[in-house]
Amino acid sequence: MSRTAVNFLLDCFLLLVLVVLMWTTAVVQFIFPAGTTAAGWTLWGLDFNSWQRVQGFVFAVFLLSVLVHLILHWTWVCGFVAARIGKMQGRHISTNEATRTVYGVAMLAIILTVLGTAVFMAQLMVRAPAAR
Repeated sequence: MSRTAVNFLLDCFLLLVLVVLMWTTAVVQFIFPAGTTAAGWTLWGLDFNSWQRVQGFVFAVFLLSVLVHLILHWTWVCGFVAARIGKMQGRHISTNEATRTVYGVAMLAIILTVLGTAVFMAQLMVRAPAAR
């Protein structure tokens, strides 16, 4: 299978997963009442908490698919950024595969560090309701 065909199929899969993610989000946000009052409500045998888990799973599949999409297009991304930086500096910049790999790993590490820090800060700052 050609690289173009793989990219096309991945893009179609991403679109499908995005639509499913939007649909599950709409179910959780608009179909069910607020989480605290949704006890006992079901849709197709799944309660509010089950739909939230479905939404989380679909979101994880979407993020993984986006990551694969970026990996497959990383050469293009690096070429585009290098061309723009080179244009601003008035010279041509080229990158080899090793440099692009380092940039990709560094970018992923930065994103995961920022995300992890944000989750950690939320964990530290969350407050339980006051006892009555």
